[in-house]
Amino acid sequence: QNPCTKDSCEPKKGCLYLPVEAPCNDDSLCTKNDVCKNGTCTGETLVCADKDPCTLESCEPQSGCTTKLALGPCNDGDACTTDDTCGKAGCVGKLLDCDDGKPCTLDGCATDKGCYHTTIAGGAACDDGLACTVGEVCSKGECSGFPAQCDDGVACTKDSCLEPTGCLNEPSDALCVDDNVCTTDVCSPASGCSNPPLLPQLNATLWMSAAPDILADSLQLAALGPDELLATTASMLGFGANTGVRRYVAGQEVFYDPTQVNALAYLPTTGQWMAAQSCQSTGGSCSYPVPNLGPLSPGGGAVFTPQYAAYPYPQQSGQLWLGYQPRSMAATTDGWLWTLHGIYGYLVPLQPSTQTYGTIRTDARVQSSVAAAGTYVYYVTKQNHLRRTDASGTADLTSTVSAAFDRLAANDQFVFASVGSSLWLFDHNLNLVGTRPLPGSVEALAVWGPDALALATADGIYRLTLGPAACDDGLPCTVDTACVDLACVGTTTCDDADACTTDACTPEGCTHTTSDDLCDDGDACTTDSCDATNGCSHSEVVCADDNPCTNDTCNPLTGCSFLMPMPGVAVSQWAAAPAGVGLGHTQLAPLSSDTLLLTNSLGPVSGMRVLQNGQVTFQTTRQIRGLTQVASTGQWFVTAQCGGLDLVCDFGDVNVGELDVAALAPGGG
Repeated sequence: QNPCTKDSCEPKKGCLYLPVEAPCNDDSLCTKNDVCKNGTCTGETLVCADKDPCTLESCEPQSGCTTKLALGPCNDGDACTTDDTCGKAGCVGKLLDCDDGKPCTLDGCATDKGCYHTTIAGGAACDDGLACTVGEVCSKGECSGFPAQCDDGVACTKDSCLEPTGCLNEPSDALCVDDNVCTTDVCSPASGCSNPPLLPQLNATLWMSAAPDILADSLQLAALGPDELLATTASMLGFGANTGVRRYVAGQEVFYDPTQVNALAYLPTTGQWMAAQSCQSTGGSCSYPVPNLGPLSPGGGAVFTPQYAAYPYPQQSGQLWLGYQPRSMAATTDGWLWTLHGIYGYLVPLQPSTQTYGTIRTDARVQSSVAAAGTYVYYVTKQNHLRRTDASGTADLTSTVSAAFDRLAANDQFVFASVGSSLWLFDHNLNLVGTRPLPGSVEALAVWGPDALALATADGIYRLTLGPAACDDGLPCTVDTACVDLACVGTTTCDDADACTTDACTPEGCTHTTSDDLCDDGDACTTDSCDATNGCSHSEVVCADDNPCTNDTCNPLTGCSFLMPMPGVAVSQWAAAPAGVGLGHTQLAPLSSDTLLLTNSLGPVSGMRVLQNGQVTFQTTRQIRGLTQVASTGQWFVTAQCGGLDLVCDFGDVNVGELDVAALAPGGG
């Protein structure tokens, strides 16, 4: 049965099995090329390889090569994949991420080599992915740029740049400190530093109890005086029985007109009261009955402007079209009249003097009001922000905070906005300064003089007095400190009741400085002094200069004086008066101790005389009016008067006689 032997039988040896060399079959499917060797059928081992890295090959003699799925890592032979793994789809890997993170290279992959990175030419624009660099370009494969400039031009913001958001401009109130304890230091990213006054105290006093006739759909208040208000009530959707104009003095109604007035404002440039009315339609046409507002102060009269007179309805004389359903009105100091309308939220600027309109703002909220201070007007937007604007549109500013703002008012310091039963105070740059509680929900709000507001609630009309804000001056010896004209003022507790000390409060406490000046009694003949214990004292001044030749006295106004005594005077007649002396101009000039020159210019004795020892020694009738000697030259000068009756004057020479030349020293004529 062995195919690799030749079987035979010999008588003497029996069966013989001689090996043969020939092809054979070893009956195994796991071999090939079977041949007989040494009597045994032997083949080459069959290699079971399907070149699939995800199979395990084996061989069974009866069935041959078999495979089964292998799990785990493998190699798909592709350099552009990684993490190759065997699965049902064979050996599959993930695509290799060839991004080197450099924006200045082009990234790719070759299946035989893997990733490659080609440098982009220099100067090409790129993005380094950083928010804090700008102007990036490629250079030698690297993307580089310049630091972002984050300066917003606002001095009170801290400017920086942070990844990944970019520029950051943080407002810092600390950079707005003005060292005034009576201001609030605020930094606004939009407008910079502002230092509004501290929030005032609000004191509410019920000025008038509520009356049903003023609780209409729309209520407006206007201040006429320190104890006088004007109230206009109007129904926005019809004409109720309670609409009209009322004046109140000291909380009492003194005037009423049932004509509906929707809004009212005083125009300071013309001294007129401006009123807005709704159309009273009858048969398709509008009428605007002029109401009687009574004797309004500060004077002027009323100019009425219809608003519901949509074209083509004719306008009455003196009336201007304002829009639809006026709800509130305010006037700025530059003559613009701003009207808020209650249907579409239009804010219409009108210049009544020229009957011209400005740009209409369409973003106002209907259920609110409008207020003015200076050339600014304030209103509430549909997004519930406060907004400031002016006729030029260059002052537009919006508050960063929003709320359900309702009624507005404004004065020189604050913008007031009611929110429910609280009052929010803003500065004119719309920075929130603070809030104050109110006695109820607000129906109307108006400025009532420089330091008060008129507030209408369901309970009535309140007077809100703006009291000075409390402050801390940092001194240990002051009480009841409050802000007055932006200065923290209080009452000192340092008075020691001593008239001769200056009492002061310092950060260290009370000081009492003695000063003699505080004891001045106004008497120059007393010495004033101050003693911290005994107070002022006044001792008599002793006026003594120890000079026996002076009289020592004291005057209460001027003090001590030391005067020389009056000298003794001996009087004797030296000469008899010459005849006629004393008429006209008489003048004496001493020549020596016993010689005088005497001149007389009027009468029969006019002329000049020389008197020696009281006797006339020389005389001339030539009229001499004046005589003097000039000390610097020693010369004598005389003045003579013209004596010609024919108006021809001949002064001639003045003969001074036979005087001793030495007597006229140094001489001269």
